[in-house]
Amino acid sequence: MINTQKAKAVMVEAGYTQVTLAKDMKMSVNTLNLKINGKSPFDINEAETFCDLCKVDDLSERANIFLP
Repeated sequence: MINTQKAKAVMVEAGYTQVTLAKDMKMSVNTLNLKINGKSPFDINEAETFCDLCKVDDLSERANIFLP
């Protein structure tokens, strides 16, 4: 389960909106919204892409987002 608040904070800190991040992740805004709000899971590749785009390099920080 994703830490929704942390994911949203990281996204905003990186200068993304759900619309712009969805585009860069090559998924629909609706799909990203479901994933960020914990209604649909991120797969490992999507989680890695999210972290790479949002510049989350620290492994413990990544774990705090995706393994709360």
